Amino acid sequence: MYSSSYENIVRCVAGPSRLRTGLGSGLGIVKVVLVVLAVFVFFDLLGSSAATEELIVLAVLLPSSCFVGAQAGSPGYMGRSGGSGERLEAAATAVALVLRRRGRALPGWTRRVGGTPTTATSIAVSARRSAPRLGEHAGGLPATLPVAAVGAAINAYARAGDPLGAERWLELLAGSSMPRPNTICANMVIRAWAKAGQLARSEAWLERMADLGLEGDTQSFNAVIDGCARVGDAARAEEWLHRMRRDGVSPNVVSYSSVLNACARSGEVAKAERWLGAMRALGVEPNAICYNAVIHACAWSGDLERATSWLDQMGHSGVKPTVTSFSTLMDIAVKVGGVEAAELWLRRMDRAGVEPDTVVFNILLGACARSGDSMRALRWFQRMRSSGIEPSATCYNSLLGVYARAGETETAMRWWRAMVDTGIVSDRASFNMLLKAFAHSGDVASSEKMFSEMLGLGLDPDVTTYTAVIVACSRAGDLPGVERWFGRLLAAEGLEADACSFSCVIETCIREGEIARAESWLAKDETSGLCPSPSCCGSLMHIWAKLGNVLMMERLLATMTRSGLDVSVTAYNALIGACAKQSDLPRAEHWLNHMITNSLGADVVSYSTVINACAKQNDLLRAEVWFQSMREQGITANAITFNSMIHACARAGNAREAEQWLERMRAEGIPATNPSFNSVINACAKAGDAERAEHWLQAMPQFGLAPDVVSFSTAIHACARAQDARRSVAVLAAMEAAGLPPTAFCYSTVAKVLSRCGDAAASRWYARRAMELGPSASPSGSSTTTSPTSCL
Repeated sequence: MYSSSYENIVRCVAGPSRLRTGLGSGLGIVKVVLVVLAVFVFFDLLGSSAATEELIVLAVLLPSSCFVGAQAGSPGYMGRSGGSGERLEAAATAVALVLRRRGRALPGWTRRVGGTPTTATSIAVSARRSAPRLGEHAGGLPATLPVAAVGAAINAYARAGDPLGAERWLELLAGSSMPRPNTICANMVIRAWAKAGQLARSEAWLERMADLGLEGDTQSFNAVIDGCARVGDAARAEEWLHRMRRDGVSPNVVSYSSVLNACARSGEVAKAERWLGAMRALGVEPNAICYNAVIHACAWSGDLERATSWLDQMGHSGVKPTVTSFSTLMDIAVKVGGVEAAELWLRRMDRAGVEPDTVVFNILLGACARSGDSMRALRWFQRMRSSGIEPSATCYNSLLGVYARAGETETAMRWWRAMVDTGIVSDRASFNMLLKAFAHSGDVASSEKMFSEMLGLGLDPDVTTYTAVIVACSRAGDLPGVERWFGRLLAAEGLEADACSFSCVIETCIREGEIARAESWLAKDETSGLCPSPSCCGSLMHIWAKLGNVLMMERLLATMTRSGLDVSVTAYNALIGACAKQSDLPRAEHWLNHMITNSLGADVVSYSTVINACAKQNDLLRAEVWFQSMREQGITANAITFNSMIHACARAGNAREAEQWLERMRAEGIPATNPSFNSVINACAKAGDAERAEHWLQAMPQFGLAPDVVSFSTAIHACARAQDARRSVAVLAAMEAAGLPPTAFCYSTVAKVLSRCGDAAASRWYARRAMELGPSASPSGSSTTTSPTSCL
């Protein structure tokens, strides 16, 4: 109701010519100001912010406008001692002090007068309109302008988060012929730069105070220390506190709490604890903020027990914990013990008589969302509302997240509509939660519809938004849709695809059997810088290892290394194994050497795979070299390693050394397995030593092992190589007696050795048995047919 009338007054004051016309002599101005002040006080008592703020602007601008008027030929009353100029200055000073105390934004019409809605900018712009050449007079500001009026402008700029504007007005004041700036003005600039995170500028003004004839006080130093805390520079905060004491300025509880906050932000728990003890020793009693800083430091380091002990000390010292004390502990408790742990802290909070706030409920709802506990989340949401706390968008988003994780799309949509009905505006997080719900169920149509609705509300999608739609297409098996939406993400301005979205494309290709397309997308990373997630890379390595695609495995390994991803030992082992399966021993050795040289954690699997590859190449000496290298690296061999060494001996036909490796295996406490004995029997077979082969076959039960089909088949083969027909028939009979059906190979091997020994009849009988089974026939039960007596 007051805007139009005061707008006219301010417009009248806006220029010197209007001032002379509208107000006339200095005496008239004094009367106007006194009336303005009277109305100001009246409305101030009534609490009418609209009127008082407009009057503040009028009273602050009036002295500078009068000054310009005097320069233009109006009566020069401002310089008269004891005259109306002094009364105007006093009046403006009083109003400016109120302005500084309030720091409010001006009503909407000031945007038309001053250009911006902030008090400070309105004052500045209006003052420039009143005096276009103000900076040329008296070093920048009229000598009669009250320091408090300039201070009001500095404070308003500082409150508006514009430290540069505050600094500019302080520079004008320092460079003028007016009285020098006071400590309050300097402190406002120091604090403004500190809050803006510009610590160097804040420190520079504290240092400059001496040049302005000012001494830094407690507020000055506190502002700089707070700036150190904001950037987490504990060492710098400590340095300024020490400097503060050296300069004879007494630190107060705010000084120490700022140092404590700096320690907390940098995660220096021990240092925070020392400072809390130091302030006590110096007679400064810590308050809740100080204790909370130490609790926060413990929480950042993940030390819940230590943080809890400080909460207890806080209570013992007579300082009542605040909601921040408990919410900090709840936050760390959730990470350690889940929502149940957070609920325990809430009960303790209730016992302490501390009322939970929105932050506390957000922690609980977030924990429920991560665990997917929709019933518990709903219960806490309802308690929040019954406590008189209106849920925020974050609370609703957490609830949406619970149902999205559980795949309860309809329930999520119902709560989203309830959120909109309460007047809460959906943000990007809200839509992302709904899109995750649709992604969970593979509902591509609803995902795309929600995406369009989000755009219609003017919300910009982020990588999470696109990824949710991509996942929905993936779950639906829609590979073209996955590729289309991933292409839109790549084309989106200001967004970069991440490992999650890229992995979804690759994994969909693999799941749909489109390995070539997966390879094609992976090849694009060389130009786009994309790389799948570690889990996706692991899947790709596994698939390509099965396919024997060593080249693609090596390319993926290079991509992971280039992208800074940790390549697991399992991935390297898969690559070495693939090389071994391709009988590419030099390449397998190259990658094992790469692991050893770069300290990548080559393990027993890495070495055993290469040793087995050496065995397949009949290179016993090379296998022994790698076994010795493994021992030098302090890696203990396992059963697979020893079996590979025995196998290497067997392939080389070195029965004696195979037996030595078996004995060495037993001596090191590693239980021998069937493959261990089978390899020794095979070594004997290659050496043509049927007697030793039969010995090891008969020794197996002594080690708790039952010979298997391979054991008997290999022993029969050993007898055949030694042309020992009688022993081969005996081993076959033992096989049948053990309940193991002989294979076609067993019968045909015995038939051959009998034929060579001249027993044609017996040979034909075993040959018929082999033919009955056939090369692909399944083993039948134990034969009950009596063997020819001539063979016995």
